[in-house]
Amino acid sequence: MITCYLDDSDSEEFGFIGGIVVTKDQYDKLNEAWNIVLRKYRLECIHMNDFVRPQGRYVGMHYELKLSLFKDIARTIRNNRIWSLSLGVDLRTFEGIVPSVATKKFIRPYTFAFYFAVELNSAMCLRHQYHGRVAYLVDHGKFEHQLMEAHKSALKWERVAGIPRYIGPMAFDSDTNNNALQAADVVVWAARRKRHGGLSDEFKPLEQILENQIGLSGRVSSPHFDNVIPTEGVNKLAKDLSWWTAKRGRMPLALEEIIPDTNPTL
Repeated sequence: MITCYLDDSDSEEFGFIGGIVVTKDQYDKLNEAWNIVLRKYRLECIHMNDFVRPQGRYVGMHYELKLSLFKDIARTIRNNRIWSLSLGVDLRTFEGIVPSVATKKFIRPYTFAFYFAVELNSAMCLRHQYHGRVAYLVDHGKFEHQLMEAHKSALKWERVAGIPRYIGPMAFDSDTNNNALQAADVVVWAARRKRHGGLSDEFKPLEQILENQIGLSGRVSSPHFDNVIPTEGVNKLAKDLSWWTAKRGRMPLALEEIIPDTNPTL
């Protein structure tokens, strides 16, 4: 089984979820390399907000030292992943289309982005002819219950649709306890920051995480997938909610309710 480590990051414009997908061997190597970086720079853990002005814990670190740190972090992530991903939601678009009662109950922007992250991972497994499942470990947050419901909904969709089943178990942990979740924090923060004004100055080395790589064979690959979910996707969600509500006379209590119990095409 491979594992997807996910975290979220937001600004006034975008809500992102993202992270890394790794094998067990890659996790072990990343964990060891991450600990070496932490010891080298005398850090307890890596939280990107700790480096952001004006209140970040490490804003006083010397510029050259931060450049070196972020080069080492980018290299560690690039060398120890199958792929990484970052999926964003335009918050104004989402809030303008999806009913507020639905967002409070079961489908906040991060939940919506998580659903797309699961779809992306399943598509990548199919593309690479991987026949196992993808487990999910997500950093603790305020809306864990919504993510759990989204996970249950995705599992139901796999079963009902009769498509290859790639979704594995899901759990939560603190990134303070898990280096791969710290790496997820770096990935999603860098992707959101790049889209919301660009990576510059001491954060410039983190762009390498999002760029193409050249393997030992000389072949160029694109191991990072970045996208903002288009308005059409948000409109479809709102349309499905409206249809369900009109049919049942109430809002669904969970995202899973929207998915039929049988495949309508069968």
